[in-house]
Amino acid sequence: LLVAVGGEPTFHDRSMVPEYPGLLPHHVPDLTVDLAPLSAEVIRNVFAVIEQPGEHEAPPEPDAFETLGQFYHALEEALVRLDDDHDLFAAPATDRQLGPNAYAPVKFDAAESGGLLIVHSLATAIDALEIVIHQGEGLSDDRWTDPSHQELTHYAKFLAMADGEVPIGAVFDAPLSPKLVDIPSGLQSVARLFNAVYTYLLAVMDDAYRPLDPDHRDALVGTMYGLMEALMRPLARYLFTEGDGRAGPTFEFHAFESDAPAELRALGEVVGAEHASLRPVVEHLSRL
Repeated sequence: LLVAVGGEPTFHDRSMVPEYPGLLPHHVPDLTVDLAPLSAEVIRNVFAVIEQPGEHEAPPEPDAFETLGQFYHALEEALVRLDDDHDLFAAPATDRQLGPNAYAPVKFDAAESGGLLIVHSLATAIDALEIVIHQGEGLSDDRWTDPSHQELTHYAKFLAMADGEVPIGAVFDAPLSPKLVDIPSGLQSVARLFNAVYTYLLAVMDDAYRPLDPDHRDALVGTMYGLMEALMRPLARYLFTEGDGRAGPTFEFHAFESDAPAELRALGEVVGAEHASLRPVVEHLSRL
C-alpha cells in the first residue's frame, strides 16, 4: 500500500525498531508489550487484545484505536478521501511490490483466505486491506478467513490457545524483556549475533521493496527465510536452552560499522570459537 501511493518503507532504522517493554503504538487504552514466555495469560492479555475484532463499520478515531479493525477502517477512509483529491494511484510503483509469487504459502494457508496482491488502484488497495482484516481479526464474530471455513482467523486461533482448546505445549524458561547487557557473559556473543542477524533482516526487507528484477527479488525473499530459519531460530533456541532461564533473544537494533555481511561473519567466527555446537549454524553466514 505504501509504495503504491509513493511512500518509502523503512524497516532498517533504529527509531522504527520496537523496544521491550514498550507500548503498542496508537492503541487506546495503553497496552504494554513484553518479550515473555508464551502462556495463556500472555495470549489473552496481549495477542488477543492486539487482534481484537472491531464492530462492523466501527468509526475510526484520529490516531487512537481500540481495535485493529478501527485502524484499517481509518486507512480505507483515508485512501478513498485522498484518492478523490489527489489521484493516489496514478503511478502505483508495481515494480516495487511483492506479488502473489513472492513467497511460498505457509503450510496451513487456505487458498480462499487470500494472499499478496499487486496494489495498482483504489479497488485493489481496499481488497488488500480486506484480506488483512479477514486473516487477522475478522469482523465481529466471524471466526473464519475463507468462505469454506478451512482456516480460522488469528484472533480465533489465539482464543483457542488461551481457552485450552489447543494445547500450548512446552515453553522455554526465559527472562522478561531481556537486554543484551543482562545476558550472562558466556552467551553475550550469541545474543549479539542474533541481534545483528535480526537487524540485517530488516535491511534486506528494505531492499526487497526497491525496484528490482523478479529474480533478484526472489533471491532476497530467500535470504529473508534463510536468516530466520537457519540463523535466528537456532540462535534463539541456544540462548533459551543454555541460559537456564536467564537468556533469550533481545531483538535490539545492532548498528553495523561498515560492511554488514563481513561484520556478521566476524561475529559468527567469535560465536563458533566459543560455542562449538553452533559452528554449523554460523557457517550459513558465509553465503551472505
